[in-house]
Amino acid sequence: MKSKKYHWQPEVATSIIYWSVTLMILFYSLTLALENTRPYWKSNLVLVMFFIFVYIGFLRWIFVKEDHLLVRYARFWKKEKFYYKNIQAICRLSNGIEFTYQGKEYHFLMRKKTCESFLTDLAHHFPVSILSEKSKT
Repeated sequence: MKSKKYHWQPEVATSIIYWSVTLMILFYSLTLALENTRPYWKSNLVLVMFFIFVYIGFLRWIFVKEDHLLVRYARFWKKEKFYYKNIQAICRLSNGIEFTYQGKEYHFLMRKKTCESFLTDLAHHFPVSILSEKSKT
């Protein structure tokens, strides 16, 4: 079976802070660019930093493998494996999923279509009793 990958984001507060800082870098670069009438190497360097932060922000993936989930974080050296046999519960939230792995809860925010296809793919590996819906306000 070929592994499928799904994009995710961390909790809402962390995502807002990360993307706000990233946009602040962009606006700082634009401010530096408007200070001069010709191309300015410092503003271009800060703009490159902005693009690096955007790229890093999109590195978060969940890979569905045959016997485990592989979660990649924005820090490219950090990977976690979640084996299916150790996952106790999977709950669908209004804005993503949450699952309990060895007594610890993990939250992943996803778009609605991504979440639906992810749960459909997971249904092949889990009994229906583990999958549930949870409404969080």
